[in-house]
Amino acid sequence: MPFWAWLLIDFGVLILGAGWWTYLLWDLYNRGKRIVNDSAETIAAVEELQKALETTETYEKPASDLSADPVKKEAAWLRRKANSEQKKLDRQRRLIARLRK
Repeated sequence: MPFWAWLLIDFGVLILGAGWWTYLLWDLYNRGKRIVNDSAETIAAVEELQKALETTETYEKPASDLSADPVKKEAAWLRRKANSEQKKLDRQRRLIARLRK
């Protein structure tokens, strides 16, 4: 084979290699650009959380409920207790009915 044919083959390999490296670098650039865009949102969220951590909250102790009517409170407690007992009895009844089947 003549010398110029080998030069053409070498030149073709160089062009293909340069094209391949260009493609890889372009792909790397696009991926980096996408990562930077995604990380910008994450950085904004982290900064917002950091601000929330730095702010101090004040705790106000609830006022005592000495002015409430004890009769109403006891009536509400008795209603809750009766409802709880009724639910307990209903559950036992359903369990017994299921076991009898």
